[in-house]
Amino acid sequence: MIQFKHIRGWWNDRPRWLRLTLLIVLGVLIVGRAALPFMLETFVNHRIARLHGYGGKVGHITVHLWRGAYRIHDINIYKTSGNIREPFFEATYVDLSIEWFRLVRGKVVGQVYMMNPKINFEDGPTQGQRQSGQGGGWGELLTSLFPFDFNRLESNNGELDFYNHYSKPPVDLFLNQLNLTATNLSNAENQSTELSAQIQATAKTMGGGTVATQVQFNPIEKDPTFELTGTVNNIDLTAANDFMQAYAGFEVGKGTLSSYVSVASKDGGYDGYLKLFFKNLHMFDWAKERHKDIFQIFKDAVVGLGTLVLTNPNGNFATKLSISGAYGKDHVDTFGAAASAINNAFFNALMPKFDKKVTVQNVVDKMKGQGPEKDQVKTLPTVIPSPAPQVQGAK
Repeated sequence: MIQFKHIRGWWNDRPRWLRLTLLIVLGVLIVGRAALPFMLETFVNHRIARLHGYGGKVGHITVHLWRGAYRIHDINIYKTSGNIREPFFEATYVDLSIEWFRLVRGKVVGQVYMMNPKINFEDGPTQGQRQSGQGGGWGELLTSLFPFDFNRLESNNGELDFYNHYSKPPVDLFLNQLNLTATNLSNAENQSTELSAQIQATAKTMGGGTVATQVQFNPIEKDPTFELTGTVNNIDLTAANDFMQAYAGFEVGKGTLSSYVSVASKDGGYDGYLKLFFKNLHMFDWAKERHKDIFQIFKDAVVGLGTLVLTNPNGNFATKLSISGAYGKDHVDTFGAAASAINNAFFNALMPKFDKKVTVQNVVDKMKGQGPEKDQVKTLPTVIPSPAPQVQGAK
């Protein structure tokens, strides 16, 4: 009560013009704060409408001034031309905010947090029935929504889908429970290391598999400079039979797939490998084959016989592909992959693990015609999980 009297006394002692000015400023602030979400909603919808070949809308926007942020709810972005059934991008919300602890160090950078984002890719017989997101102007949209460099991106419970509603049979592939974290994208930490930024991601696949990947990269270099390692574990291949039947003309009777990839890139070149492991693979299933024509049965029988012959005593059909080259001049060693499959079947079985991590220095040495030095071989990051038990996933 005493404090209120002091405030009232101070207020009454002020000149009338000052009291009136303060009241006007306070009123403007209150009205402006109340109108800000509606103004932002109009602005965001206007920017989405300017996308190339895409449109959309948002639900509502909430503002959090105390942390320098605003949150866009119920985003839905879709292709405006052609006959596309699914939106290209949707999310429960996208949160854009300033990294305050960077601000006190003299860096004005932002971060993005997405909840339940989903991206849908579509294929079809005509351009109007395809959706890839190419040429949409997404970078320009993000810059207009938040005019600062982004230093961190985090996505929780995301999903990637690939559809082809026109193929026979129709195709629906997906990754779900996708969690992704990308840090130091603008090198706000001023790290002196060449690969100062990092991306880590995990996801579940159709067929009960798991995916884990880690990328270390340079966010400043013009040419892609990165080191990538990743695993795919225990995918039930029968869950992808619609895709294989539509795009390759065969299907799997039984089997699981695991893979290990390590790739690095620098100065316009890249080098790496991909190891594929098929466990208990059976390509020929008479219960499925007897309804097909004689030519398709013969084709599937040849493929099934080949995989049976190249399966080692451990029940693995495996191969290793070397991937190297320069951008625009790809090279995949298919002959080496065939030789690797034969070697796995009859001589030295491939092990379901990484051989070594390919580094940017390996790429430089190979481009110079030198072999990788022993001290340049790195151990793999511990974030890559061991193979998960085989379970049947559901979308």
